[in-house]
Amino acid sequence: MIPGRDPIASTAVVSETAVLAAGVSVGHFALIDPDGGGGTRIGKGTSVGPHVLIEDDVEIGANCVVDAFCRICAGTRIADGAKILYGVAVFDDVSIGRDCIIGGNVADRTVIEDYVTYFGEIAHTYRVPGDLAAWDGPPQPSPTIRTRAVVGQNALLIGGIEIGEGAYVAAGEIVRGNVPAEQMFVRGRLRAISQLRGVVQARSDD
Repeated sequence: MIPGRDPIASTAVVSETAVLAAGVSVGHFALIDPDGGGGTRIGKGTSVGPHVLIEDDVEIGANCVVDAFCRICAGTRIADGAKILYGVAVFDDVSIGRDCIIGGNVADRTVIEDYVTYFGEIAHTYRVPGDLAAWDGPPQPSPTIRTRAVVGQNALLIGGIEIGEGAYVAAGEIVRGNVPAEQMFVRGRLRAISQLRGVVQARSDD
């Protein structure tokens, strides 16, 4: 955006059914509820970057950042102060809490609580490769990432697992089971963060 210009770029497409609060800026070639499905609301002071797609029935809180080339799919809820970083796809019916930093793609129905830093990836536990019926069957379970947890770069979370409050998953790990609160998962093993003498820390909530 150029200072002094209209905060809604001339090349952006914003549906008449979308509700944008005061101070929302929208970058060039962004599409907000382009099919007119309705229900999309964006809170005060939120910045939507260029080439972003925000589908119908999405709620984004105040003072959020949705960086360039992101996709926010239908039914997703994003709380105040969250940052969705460059190129991230957030799929259907995801819940993202306040002041989260999201730098990796987020699968359908994932729950991310407040003050989470997430740079990982998520995979559902489809058991039969090539079984198209699995895609149309009951929804596959997705992870829950609790308050103040950190998921490092390219860590892979598989299935409906829980990353506990204040837990830390190291970069590149493959996680198939729950990580308890205040534990670090590194090199395939759990360690108490308290034993690491401040070398590794979970996020604070301030």
